[in-house]
Amino acid sequence: MIKILLALLLAVSLWAQIGQVMAMKGKAYIDRAGAEIPVKNLMEVYKDDKLITKDKTRVQIKLNDDTILTIGQNAIFTFEKFYFDGTDKSEVTMNASRGFFRSVTGKIGKLSPERFKVKTASATIGIRGTDFSGDIRPDKEIIKCYSGAITIDYLDAISTIDAGMSVELSKNDLGTKELKVLKNSLFREKKIEKKIDKKRYKEIKEIEEDDQIVVIENVEDTVIQNRVDEIIKEDIVEETPEVPQTPETPDIPVTTETLDTPNVSSQTREVIYP
Repeated sequence: MIKILLALLLAVSLWAQIGQVMAMKGKAYIDRAGAEIPVKNLMEVYKDDKLITKDKTRVQIKLNDDTILTIGQNAIFTFEKFYFDGTDKSEVTMNASRGFFRSVTGKIGKLSPERFKVKTASATIGIRGTDFSGDIRPDKEIIKCYSGAITIDYLDAISTIDAGMSVELSKNDLGTKELKVLKNSLFREKKIEKKIDKKRYKEIKEIEEDDQIVVIENVEDTVIQNRVDEIIKEDIVEETPEVPQTPETPDIPVTTETLDTPNVSSQTREVIYP
């Protein structure tokens, strides 16, 4: 009996829901234990699910800790590990194998940021209460930090990338890996890159500029929207614009003029001069 209960508990833990699809457009499917399941709005996401997106596709997922993920077209994204109990023992590990993704971290990012990881083919990304993205390509990976900070574990060294910075992990002609940190280049893409892949550039810019990346299409979810509002308030300090002083209206002189009119002794009218 005890063995049966343990087996049931193990099965539940292996297939426990870790999140939900909140919005999507295009076509995508989840590889779950070898079965291909078409992605639909509001479908559940489980540990070890591998999300695979097709051309012109975007999928948005909310994890149970309120982390919000947006996955772009032609991407492969795997949910390797997820545990959330509201304490600093919570953890999440995801693997971005291909394509573009963006993450706005939730409660795990605050409770145990050192346990929030995104792995790529070249590096491991750690976070410090962060909004960040990754563009994973065969020849290079471009990681950007929009708020907070991230750490890049690459070539046996850890680099810290602050908000407004990006890092490029690439291979040169000889196959040697290199890391380039680009300060203040977050929103200034190279013109040559636009020409090489206009569709990819357009997709990334749309996701980056879409209301702090969190776009809830055709789904009413005030919980997520409130979370987005909190993130925006935390990361953006709006200065109250100065109200221009309205100049005082000058006194307009008024002149009384007498007009001679037949059969009328006198008539007055006010003439206003500008």
